[in-house]
Amino acid sequence: MTFTYFLGWDCSKAKLNYCLRDRNLVILEEGELPNRSRSIKALLLSIARRYKIELYQLLQCADNTGLYSNPLLGLLSEMNLSIWLEDPLQISRSIGRKKDKNDIIDARDHAEYALTFQRRVKLYELKKQVVVQLKMLTKQRLLLVRNRQRALTSYQETKQFTLAEMDSTTLQILENNLAQAKASIEALDEHINTIIKADQQASRKYEITRSVPGFGPKNTLVVLAVTEFYEKLTNARSCASYAGVSPHERQSGTSIRHRHKTSRAIDNELKTALHQGAMSLLRSDNMFKRLYDRLKAKGKSHLSAINAVRNKLLRVLYACLDNDTMYDKNFHESLEIT
Repeated sequence: MTFTYFLGWDCSKAKLNYCLRDRNLVILEEGELPNRSRSIKALLLSIARRYKIELYQLLQCADNTGLYSNPLLGLLSEMNLSIWLEDPLQISRSIGRKKDKNDIIDARDHAEYALTFQRRVKLYELKKQVVVQLKMLTKQRLLLVRNRQRALTSYQETKQFTLAEMDSTTLQILENNLAQAKASIEALDEHINTIIKADQQASRKYEITRSVPGFGPKNTLVVLAVTEFYEKLTNARSCASYAGVSPHERQSGTSIRHRHKTSRAIDNELKTALHQGAMSLLRSDNMFKRLYDRLKAKGKSHLSAINAVRNKLLRVLYACLDNDTMYDKNFHESLEIT
């Protein structure tokens, strides 16, 4: 599709900044409006009327700011209009060094980015309901778990080191609070499982993931949410790179050399989930533990060896997904894949 106008958006909680450019990078209009669907729609219709633009000719671009982008994304999907939701780091690196930075400058940069790199545009598609729900609920679950752990730690330390002994009423109140927090987490887990089971494809991918060693109930949900049920990260290599467990070469000329190392531009939740799975596998005899032991025997560091385990874990997982089969210990351990 050929676009003739480019609209850059910068999204924040309360407001949106926008910048409209033509094919010659001339700024036709820029401004600010409330971050509300009604305001966005009014602006788009006004632009179409004043500049005699067909809205399908308009390529819109915004950086991914999480929840704050949702009013814009929801409306444009409803209107069947094109928007490119890009990684903020990707936009920043493409533009180069700039001394000044504010919301309107960011909107200008997003419009310029859309024009300059339109040949590689990836238009946003509204995600499936099960994906949206899982992302939201796993985030809320993480907050509940962290808050409960803080409360539990505070309770234990206060009980142990307080100058005055806690009376029975205080103890009961605090213990009830912890019990309620635990019950909330369990109820949320049950609700998440109900949502996944209601979707046949999601349920199948959940079952396959759970069948692979190292993937328990908790880290499976994280992996499914981050990969969007493997529709965002469709192969083991891309998933490993996104999680920061795939070493990359860093070399320039003949005199500057660096050892292969993983990137810091990663998804920490996904990396943590894979790390937890890999560490759990080192407690018993299996092909992952044997891989770790072989690498350690060759002089590799613990981090290098555990990273290899994480990569193998992903390869096995995606092999099961590609073949739509459950993990089979006898079959997979017969394969000489390292």
